[in-house]
Amino acid sequence: MWSQIVNGGLCVALATLSAKPALADDKVVRLKPSSKWNAVYNDDSCRLMRSFGPKDSLVGLVIDQFAPGQQFKLSLVGKPVMRLAQGDKFEFAFGPSEAAQKTSFFLGDYGKDLPAVILRGSVRVAPFTDEELERFSNNSDAFSYRPSAIGPDRLAAVKQLALGRPGGRQIVLETGAMKAPFAALDTCLKELVGRWGVDFERYQTARSGPRPTKAPGSWVKNTDYPDKAFQMGKQGIVNFRLSVDASGVPTACHIQQSTRGKDFDEATCKIMMRSARFSPAIDAKGVPMESFYRHTIVFSFN
Repeated sequence: MWSQIVNGGLCVALATLSAKPALADDKVVRLKPSSKWNAVYNDDSCRLMRSFGPKDSLVGLVIDQFAPGQQFKLSLVGKPVMRLAQGDKFEFAFGPSEAAQKTSFFLGDYGKDLPAVILRGSVRVAPFTDEELERFSNNSDAFSYRPSAIGPDRLAAVKQLALGRPGGRQIVLETGAMKAPFAALDTCLKELVGRWGVDFERYQTARSGPRPTKAPGSWVKNTDYPDKAFQMGKQGIVNFRLSVDASGVPTACHIQQSTRGKDFDEATCKIMMRSARFSPAIDAKGVPMESFYRHTIVFSFN
């Protein structure tokens, strides 16, 4: 069950999500698919979407990926999932075998009457091991370390996505095997990198990507918060990509996805072009190369 949208926004499958009452008070509710998988090829990102459940209480699953790799952004759309968004952490597990994960989240929307739980940061199908987390926290490894891939057999074994606390209230989306959906994302991402002017094969075999010469947090100042948004109490998440030349200098800033308006987008690119500097990416032969760097800025009062 597939559909593909090129340079699209939200597809019809999610546009039909209802704002009617949420699911009944069953402890565990299993929802079968109510649409095809939709692969959306945008100009600066790739997206998978599918809806689940009965017409009067649909749940939408949105997976966004902004560069090749294992990590992606995960959003859940619809009133039923709002009942699970309590406290400061949202719990989910790709099952039946992968371990549960917890992450902070934002509440947002995907259009009129379509509330959404947007998981903060990037996630993957399986949580990182303690060893992988240690490598990520090591300054010498953080920007070049690539953990072992979650292979196609493991993705094929995934049959569901459980939302909510094990032993407590849960919604289980019966996704089916995730091997083919993630393969579609990989195809999209390979094409995407090529459109960015980066040699995909050279990128894939590079020794390292661009490494910030200073901690990215130091690039941002309190005065960078857009004045109007600050006065109105607005918060936002901006996913961005920088084109970085072979000397480590950003040559362009691209907004990949944003939860708010142009004020946050413009502030993000102003900050990055002013302050972000890198040691350049190094290819397999040890030669500096053009590449890209992507990250997320969260504008919040927390």
